[in-house]
Amino acid sequence: MQETADQLTPQSKTAREHPAWVWLGFAVTLAFVVTAAVYNRAQLFTVSSYDSYALQAKAWREGLMHLPGNLAHLELAIFDGEYYVSFPPVPTIPIWLLQWIMPGGVPSGLLTVVYLLLCYPLSYLIGRRYIGARGSAILAATAIVGGSFLDVAVSGSAFSGGVWYQAQALGLLLTLCAFHSVPHPRKAWRFAGWLAIALAVGCRPFQGIYIPVLVWMQRSEYLAANHDGDADGSGAEYVDPARRLRWFARDVLPYWIAPMFVATAMGWYNWARFGSPLEFGHNYLPEFTRPGQTQFALSHIAVNIFRILRPPFGAYSTEMADVAFPLWMGFAVYLTQPLLTDASASLLRRNPDTGDWIFLCALIVHFLLLLSHRTFGGWQYGTRYVCDMLPGLLAVRLRNRRDPGLWECAFLLILAAGNLAGTIAFHALSGM
Repeated sequence: MQETADQLTPQSKTAREHPAWVWLGFAVTLAFVVTAAVYNRAQLFTVSSYDSYALQAKAWREGLMHLPGNLAHLELAIFDGEYYVSFPPVPTIPIWLLQWIMPGGVPSGLLTVVYLLLCYPLSYLIGRRYIGARGSAILAATAIVGGSFLDVAVSGSAFSGGVWYQAQALGLLLTLCAFHSVPHPRKAWRFAGWLAIALAVGCRPFQGIYIPVLVWMQRSEYLAANHDGDADGSGAEYVDPARRLRWFARDVLPYWIAPMFVATAMGWYNWARFGSPLEFGHNYLPEFTRPGQTQFALSHIAVNIFRILRPPFGAYSTEMADVAFPLWMGFAVYLTQPLLTDASASLLRRNPDTGDWIFLCALIVHFLLLLSHRTFGGWQYGTRYVCDMLPGLLAVRLRNRRDPGLWECAFLLILAAGNLAGTIAFHALSGM
């Protein structure tokens, strides 16, 4: 199916048209955060004992790439007798900067909350390109605090602001920034968007899957802005390969200069530590160096699918005790990730076009890669790995350009309230 430039381009709308809705959505988001923080006993104003990034930032200030020693409770990579943070390095940067003005320590739990709150306006602004203020506010709020991501950013007790949650929260924020800025008509925003996705890869490497999606989004904006089309003047997207190549060289490659510097810097950092530009350390965790403990494998997919389809209540055996609530390896993705269910239903209600297929392929590949991980997030509420897919799922839902109706709003809001209660119950049952 051919798409016209008008179909490809988001509607031009601003938050100023209905400011009450954007603030109402933010108030709901903040209320969920505060409620979760209080009931989960989140330690927002302390340095988490699981904040490996704080240790890495301190090592950087001392001119070191490795940590001075081992801490048994942290996931540290061991290579050539030295200990390293085993997670991609970009989340260390804001902590390194903040340590200059907070020498006593950066409150890592508060940092993940700030990342979550910044995700809301970006999600809202993405929505306003396609639908009205009310629908954008509802979709933005429920996407951010309606599922498992709330527990990522506002976890319980000492886990607040842990290394895993910082990487995921900042990665999601940067990916949303890319989805908002890459198709922006202003060049400065496009430069910022491409830089954001490069930094997102330095938080969660699989976010690089969305680079082809972002190229398509930028091309869609170009088609609309230039009223480009076939020779017959129909407005359909052009198919001349030479013209596509010229457009790519002129209107995409210049924006990749800064991201290439970021990629080169991260590749050098990985090579300097582990001898490979693609190795950030996870393969050198003790749990993955033992025989039979492969980090990624196709055989993990079927097992993880079974786990994430489990209902939220039943008789489950965990590493701690027999409980009536799954505490490990995920559960009920269809409930704990409402946007996944909502976006899938939205896609089924229309005939997919070119953009839908591009988004769908990226999301399927991303989902399968996440499912191929041995632990799929380990101890967690719901399915926290799927939070990485939220920007793509939000875009798929918005592409039908329909404001959410009564039943859709009820579905999203009821599940949001249910997941808030669920994350509180999760921490109460697990004692953490």
